Amino acid sequence: MRGFSLVELLVVVVIIGLLAAIAIPNMINAIQRSKQRATMKDMQSLSVGVELYHVDYSFLPDTNNIQTLAQIIRSIGYIRRPPERDHWGTLYVYEVDTANLIYSITSYGRDRQPGLCPNGFKDFNCDIVISNGLFTRAPSPEMSK
Repeated sequence: MRGFSLVELLVVVVIIGLLAAIAIPNMINAIQRSKQRATMKDMQSLSVGVELYHVDYSFLPDTNNIQTLAQIIRSIGYIRRPPERDHWGTLYVYEVDTANLIYSITSYGRDRQPGLCPNGFKDFNCDIVISNGLFTRAPSPEMSK
């Protein structure tokens, strides 16, 4: 009866370990990148809802609560199920200055903490901000590759 020797089994285990050491960080990075992109798409959807409201009513929804904003957008029928949380599970932050017709929607990123990114978008902890329909803080296309 012929079987595998201990050395052969160890070589296979080492090869599998090396492949896992290479693949797992790349997989984790891809998952975080997909969460970041999905969050940005949701923020664009919310922004479109706010813009439609502004066009129809000539003023912005006057609330600083994302849940109230989502309820307003849903009740009018702009978005069937407006997102209230980013893809890391944190509530978006909606801020509005009705006098100047300025609004912003913010996601605090993976770390769920507000703060600027001194190194740009080299990690997924950076805040993402869309203001009046345009991203004012977001990863560049080069960073998402």
